[in-house]
Amino acid sequence: MNKNLLIKQGFIIFLFSLFIIPIFSAYSEENRKFCLEDDGFVTPLISEIETGNCISQINIAEFKYLINLEQENRKEKLKEFRELAKKQPKKDEKEITQQDVKKVSSEIVKKSSFESEKLKRIAADRERIIENQKKLLEKKRERELKQLEARKINEEKRLKRLAEYEIAKKQWQAKLQADLKARQDARLKKIAEKEKIKQERISKQLALKKEQDLKNKKNIDLADNKANLSKLDVNKKTNNKIQINNNLKIISFKKEIVKHEMFPSINRDIVKWNEKNFDYEEVEKLSVADLKEISNTNNNFVLLIPKDFDVFANNESQNEMMSQVVTGIRQIPNPEFTRLEAEIRDKEKRAMMAKREAEYYEARLNNPYRQSSGIGWLDILSVVAETSGSIKYWDNYRNLTDQVSNLVNQYSNTPMTIDKKMYSSYTYTVNNIKAEKKVTYDAIFFQNEEYFIKDFDIQDNKSFKIVNGLNPQDENYDNLIKKFDSENDLNYWNNAKINTQPISTLLAQLFNENSASEKIGKTEVYKILDSSYEEKSNKSFWKNLFSSKKVDNKKIASLPKNNNYEILDSRFESVVIIKTESGLGSGFYVNDDEILTNYHVVEKSNNITITDKNKNRSSAVLIKKDLNRDLALLKTNAKGKKVIFFSGPIKQGSKVEALGHPRGKTFSVSQGIVSAIRKESSVYNISGIDNVLFIQTDAAINNGNSGGPLFIDERVVGVNTQGLSKKTTEGMNFAIHYSEVLDFLK
Repeated sequence: MNKNLLIKQGFIIFLFSLFIIPIFSAYSEENRKFCLEDDGFVTPLISEIETGNCISQINIAEFKYLINLEQENRKEKLKEFRELAKKQPKKDEKEITQQDVKKVSSEIVKKSSFESEKLKRIAADRERIIENQKKLLEKKRERELKQLEARKINEEKRLKRLAEYEIAKKQWQAKLQADLKARQDARLKKIAEKEKIKQERISKQLALKKEQDLKNKKNIDLADNKANLSKLDVNKKTNNKIQINNNLKIISFKKEIVKHEMFPSINRDIVKWNEKNFDYEEVEKLSVADLKEISNTNNNFVLLIPKDFDVFANNESQNEMMSQVVTGIRQIPNPEFTRLEAEIRDKEKRAMMAKREAEYYEARLNNPYRQSSGIGWLDILSVVAETSGSIKYWDNYRNLTDQVSNLVNQYSNTPMTIDKKMYSSYTYTVNNIKAEKKVTYDAIFFQNEEYFIKDFDIQDNKSFKIVNGLNPQDENYDNLIKKFDSENDLNYWNNAKINTQPISTLLAQLFNENSASEKIGKTEVYKILDSSYEEKSNKSFWKNLFSSKKVDNKKIASLPKNNNYEILDSRFESVVIIKTESGLGSGFYVNDDEILTNYHVVEKSNNITITDKNKNRSSAVLIKKDLNRDLALLKTNAKGKKVIFFSGPIKQGSKVEALGHPRGKTFSVSQGIVSAIRKESSVYNISGIDNVLFIQTDAAINNGNSGGPLFIDERVVGVNTQGLSKKTTEGMNFAIHYSEVLDFLK
């Protein structure tokens, strides 16, 4: 490129010398004008139209004055010359001589060479700039490639670490679950074995004791019996308080009721209580005849009959907790890398200073022109000091260079950047749950030929902190999950048997004067012992006809009578609330102690609790299920009024009423008509075949109505089971036809 430019410039100068100068010489003096350019060069002005870099046109006199001056002074000298020309009278301009022409030519040649040099410099600078830019781009590209490679390696390491962490976490969780299950199985097995051994031992003891008691009872002196009877008569009081006498007998009847396995074992830890002797016995079977025999031979005993088991968990409060989870990783400068870099520079600087000091002392020792002080010992002391200084600084120099070497090794193995985790905050909930288990007994006292009864219960309480919404990606997940309880812990506790109770504690509760007892008749006691018991009447036909019937005091689900705002529906005497760990549903009595509901209401539930209109609670267990029809039968310890089922065909358009607890609004009624009776596929039917008879109705059925009865007047025609989404349908709900229910119950 530069060679071509020089050739062109030389060719222009050659043309100028051949053609321009003769033409310039041929001009008349009137047409000859010159131009002073911005860079100080003087050139002939051929055309006034294209002036180029011309800053001023000059005449011949000005030209002759300026051509002999230096370039850089021509602008200022032109101003001075023109100022003088104004003051002095005008003179005739002389012709341009051949010498002037040569000067102009040399001026042009000089300008041409100046421009060519300028162009050369510009080209060289441009090439240098381009070359530097190329080098910078290459370095930048190399640096970016290295950074990308480093990021790729770091990302692979991070992913590998995360994968290893996840594998280790899953292995740990699996191991923890396996260990927990193994411990639970071993614990349950051990408890079962202990309980079995204990029951066998107790059975043997009871058998031996029963034989001994029968022998003792046959040998009882009638006089002693009369004395005891007279003593009991003296201590008898009218306020129904239980009297604690000697030879007290406590009988625990292991009655088979719902959740009977949850009742605690009784540990006989004492023989005397409050200076009174007592006898304790557990019996597996106890009939009315057995009780009559016991009452004939014992005038002072307490009979404990299991009544019910209840478990309840209440969420007392919720705490919103905050934690952090890793959402990304970014690279930041490694502070260790910067620290090492600064420390290396500092050590190098100190090493150089130590070397300089050591060389200084050596130079003084090796100086041939060193002058003596004239005092021998002082010269010796000076040499020793300089030698010591040299050794000290050389040792310091070597130590510092060794430290620099070690630091350089660390520096080379230290990455420039490190990964910094990016965190995001999130919240999780801690539920403070108070759980309660309670077993209830009917405690029947027999004294002075009279029966008294009172409720007696044993409770067990425990608090749980159950966490919800904990993110598994939380770095503190393992520590947090150990810190709190789980729902499995709560379920395990709910289904664990109540701890063994000492007899001394039971006696203290039984004979607590603050707990009132109630007098009860023999017939009622016999019915508590055996619900099917019926007393034989010895009255004649006419006495039975005119005598008044005794009112049964057994309490069933009934409605309160002090409601001044509405007349309550008596059909709710048969309806109950069904609560499980997963939610709430409805049910109704089909027998005295059996409740019908939907299977999906109690599915996978460990604890089922029923509550009647009077807020009486009781436990229930699943005794029968039909997934095809989505029906379930529960057995409970409570008693209720069973419903009456419809019979015959159902007329389309008949008015129906759905009873239940929609969305927790307990004991509600909704009304509609029978839209149609058709076969549909049930919830659990995977084949999709329409094989269950349903009643289609527009009576409102919502969550909580499931399992409740659908009535026509006072008779049940179906079991409310499902309502379609209100987003897609309106007033299309279904109940299982009563014929399907009767087939299930059969």
